[in-house]
Amino acid sequence: MSTSSSDLFINPYQFIDISEPIEKHRDELLGTYPIIRELKTAGADLGHLTHDRWLEGSYSGHFVCTLMTFSPVVVGGQQTAATSDAYGRVEPFRYRGKIALPASSLRGMLSSIAEIASGSAPRILDRRGILSYRVDLSDALSAMAMVERDLRDPTKLVLRPLAVPTFEIKKKSPGKWMIDDFDRFSRKWSKCFPGLSFKYYFDKDQIPYEDSSFVSEDGHRRKYECPAAALVPRFQREYDIVATENKWDLTVDGKKIPIKVKIQDGRYFVLGGYAGSTPAPHDEETSSSGAAVGYVRGIEAAGETVQVRKYDVFLREVARNTPTLPLPEEVVRRYVRLAEEAYESALAERRRSKGRTPAVLYPRNAPKNKADGFRPRPGDIVFFDTSDKDGSVIEISYSAAWRRYALRNTGDNSFEAADIHDFFEASEERAGRRLRPVTAETAGTPLSRAEALFGFVADTGVADEEGDRAGLSYAGRVQVGFATLGKRVSQEDPLDNRKVLRVLASPKLPSESFYFHTTDVDTKGPLSLTNHRPNGTKMYVHNGSPRPISIRKIAQGDDQARQKLEVRPISEKTKFIFRVYFENLDIRELQLLAFAITPSDNFCHKIGLGRNIGMGTVIIKVKSLVLWDRGQRYIDPFDTGHQQQFDGEDNNTPLAPRQLAAGWRRLLEEALPQTARALDTLGRLPPKDGPAVAHPFALDQQIHTEDKTFSWSANNKRLAAGKRQTLGPIRDGKLSTLKPNGNGSKESDKSGGK
Repeated sequence: MSTSSSDLFINPYQFIDISEPIEKHRDELLGTYPIIRELKTAGADLGHLTHDRWLEGSYSGHFVCTLMTFSPVVVGGQQTAATSDAYGRVEPFRYRGKIALPASSLRGMLSSIAEIASGSAPRILDRRGILSYRVDLSDALSAMAMVERDLRDPTKLVLRPLAVPTFEIKKKSPGKWMIDDFDRFSRKWSKCFPGLSFKYYFDKDQIPYEDSSFVSEDGHRRKYECPAAALVPRFQREYDIVATENKWDLTVDGKKIPIKVKIQDGRYFVLGGYAGSTPAPHDEETSSSGAAVGYVRGIEAAGETVQVRKYDVFLREVARNTPTLPLPEEVVRRYVRLAEEAYESALAERRRSKGRTPAVLYPRNAPKNKADGFRPRPGDIVFFDTSDKDGSVIEISYSAAWRRYALRNTGDNSFEAADIHDFFEASEERAGRRLRPVTAETAGTPLSRAEALFGFVADTGVADEEGDRAGLSYAGRVQVGFATLGKRVSQEDPLDNRKVLRVLASPKLPSESFYFHTTDVDTKGPLSLTNHRPNGTKMYVHNGSPRPISIRKIAQGDDQARQKLEVRPISEKTKFIFRVYFENLDIRELQLLAFAITPSDNFCHKIGLGRNIGMGTVIIKVKSLVLWDRGQRYIDPFDTGHQQQFDGEDNNTPLAPRQLAAGWRRLLEEALPQTARALDTLGRLPPKDGPAVAHPFALDQQIHTEDKTFSWSANNKRLAAGKRQTLGPIRDGKLSTLKPNGNGSKESDKSGGK
């Protein structure tokens, strides 16, 4: 495979679009099954779904299968955590003391193919956690306000605006600059601010860090004085602004005000002003009459002030008659949930690195115990945004580059955070079928084919009559045995030498560039239920040249060493044998099961660890199919006529495994042609002269790098939404490809990796 950084590369995982509409044979593909909640109804007639007897006309028996490893395979048994002087270690799974493959891994591998090939909903789709994403800098919140109690109702909170947001300016003529889209800017913000109330940034050593906190012991903000923090008294379309030697001055009524301007992609943004001097604690008796009085907003962590000056600003106190803005409870709830999520994530990272990461940042009211919550308190300074329509507060955050939820409309113009189930639900209209696992919300829909074969377990979240959590479950009619070593395999463990797996990173959920696609080619903007749909089911690409061994050796004790695993893979070309048992299947279900085992000749499955770095490729063949006439067997156990056996290579008999799989393939190709082609593509090894299978890397990095694995994603995020590279689901059987990228600097973008 080509590995030049100037070439395209294939991401290690791809997506099959499970929302493809069914073109033909809908009932044959989906089957006709009972409503899910009826499975618990006493005395319900479940037809051939029953487990209490073998039905005449249905099929029971087992497939005898062989499995050959094509690449090194690791399916873990016991795992030892990393220490300061040793990598984490995964020991291979054993059954009765010998190397084996667990039945649960094999069952999961087969059931995922059955789900895709039958248009079924994923049986497992973790909805824990909400989908939040880091806000682009271009869309970051920048207006600032202080939280206060509502004087009319002390149980409610309001915001007192303190600083206008960042705004763009465009040059009209020498010394004359206009606020871009002034009418919208003025209409939205002039109601909140008496004038251009800036946030004022500090130069080096201009911040009073001798204070333990910018908040007094009684919880009130300490006040400071800053003589240079002038108030621009009015909103106007044009201002006199002059830039000399990277210094910018805004002149109002003959007075120059130093301002901070950021230039990005040829555009000019006013961030605020400069404090000009160290703010002094404010004293009512000794205060100078000309000094601006206000607050210092800094970052605090674990009870100490964090000395990161670019985050510290002085904010003028506004007149008490300036209108405040009601802070809706819905906005507070979203803020609290995000704060908890961010705080727990930061703490976990700090624990993993044993305190070597920067201090954990959190709002000054971070709780001493979980029960206190993260609700904003009077005196907190937050970033905020308002609605263009009515000026109401729609969002608050603790930092400008905060995270934001994908939202779902709950009616009456009310919104809640969306989870992954909400996005799959949004795709159901196009698909014309259920795409979510069994839950309380979906229990009124029919059972899917994959659920009817492999079963499901669901917590409905509803209490039963005895107060216990009521669940729904169905024991599948397919069971898979352990894969044990073939008779011709040496009795010695077929294991390679110990290897240390590479550490690689790829964008994770909810990266909209990788896990979602837009509903319209012209759609831009952040992740939303309106604009985005999930790419589908994630599957790993096979790699003809797997490189599981660590490329860069890391000293023991290094932070990255804790992410590495030492393994002993099962060697290539190791043969296993296992059985797949089934009961009471109809002919279409038997065809689907045969297809899931061998979708096509030489189809490659994936199993175990390291699937994203080329490991885990196996090829399964059906050695034979054995069908039992259960009724006849119990009438006369010595009558061998109750058993039929079909050779795996038989191409002629209708019930031969190859013919059964071919029957389902024909149905799939007519009902879901895109899905059929995508499965074929993912079951093959990529051509050796095609693009390399690699995790995303930047132009100035080597392919398969373990350093700064976030670089490609960070570079991609800097681009405008319409220019970003996206993965997307497989279309017309073609894998999605990506390109190495640069960070925008000419030097970086011209350099090439290896």
